[in-house]
Amino acid sequence: MNALDLAAQILLITCVVPVNLYVLFYAFRPFWVTPQGRALMIKAAGNAVLLDLGLSVVIFGPDYMLRPYVRIAAFTLFGIGIWYLFIALMRSPASRDYPPYTWWAALKRALGRQLIDR
Repeated sequence: MNALDLAAQILLITCVVPVNLYVLFYAFRPFWVTPQGRALMIKAAGNAVLLDLGLSVVIFGPDYMLRPYVRIAAFTLFGIGIWYLFIALMRSPASRDYPPYTWWAALKRALGRQLIDR
């Protein structure tokens, strides 16, 4: 094992603990009240499963029982969580004050001026 592989494994181990603790502690808070809270929980759970999956490869090797199914479940959970989080962000009322909405409004104003100036 080279130094970069060892560094990656050390970083993985240092990340596995807080990512799992986050999901555990966040589960006891009212995350289900807002779309952002639900999305964060799904994404955090996906992160935890993905990092746990990486750690299981370090511990058990690349071929362990049910690995393909665990990988599909982990990536699915993460994908749903990140898309849900993105959609919740874009649908939040305050998002109208930030990009890309402000970019879209500026573009419409600029195009409107061009059409008026003709």
